[in-house]
Amino acid sequence: MEDISALVDRIAEEVLKRIENCSAKVLLIGQGESLKGELDKAGILYDHYSGYSDELDLDNYEHIIIDGMSNYHLVTSALLVPGTDISKLILKGRLTGKKVYVEKSSLEYKKYEVTIDKGLKEKFEFYEKTIAGYGVQFFNTQDIIKVIIGSCENIIAVDERNLEKKCREEECFLLDKKLITEQDLRKLVQKGHRKIRIGNKSIITPLAKDYIKINNICLFKE
Repeated sequence: MEDISALVDRIAEEVLKRIENCSAKVLLIGQGESLKGELDKAGILYDHYSGYSDELDLDNYEHIIIDGMSNYHLVTSALLVPGTDISKLILKGRLTGKKVYVEKSSLEYKKYEVTIDKGLKEKFEFYEKTIAGYGVQFFNTQDIIKVIIGSCENIIAVDERNLEKKCREEECFLLDKKLITEQDLRKLVQKGHRKIRIGNKSIITPLAKDYIKINNICLFKE
């Protein structure tokens, strides 16, 4: 059975590596001025280009954000006609399994909400829904940021569950207390216990949480 300390180190290293990769794999195409500011605030690393060309290697990215979609881009993308850089990007991005987002307010037809003919608006909305049917997501800036950050958090959650499962497979010490303190954990570690099980309603103090991380303790709730 793998040593629990080595297991924790290995998972922590893998999680950090994946978070770095996630932050580095965002491609921003188009205007991007407001989006760049929000990505910077969120600490998300990205590459920004005003347009897409075939020379751009999409294998380097997991997330593609399009900021600025003209009516022509909308129609050609919906009809799968690779006549523009945007329609080619959407087609290639979805063919290769990339997560593609369009900043919803950057759709050209939405600038004419007050004056646009109802029938014409419905047609553009139909094309928008058609593209969404290809797996492209139309979000506002904040929702795009949340989705990208959430994809990284999901990685952490999966690895934490793997660690918890590993802990369950091994013999763990049952600490039957409602409030778990650093001192409680320190005493158990001194006795050689690093795999600890606690009640589902037990509360862990902040200092105890820090002690768990620093000392590579495997702890899960029943």
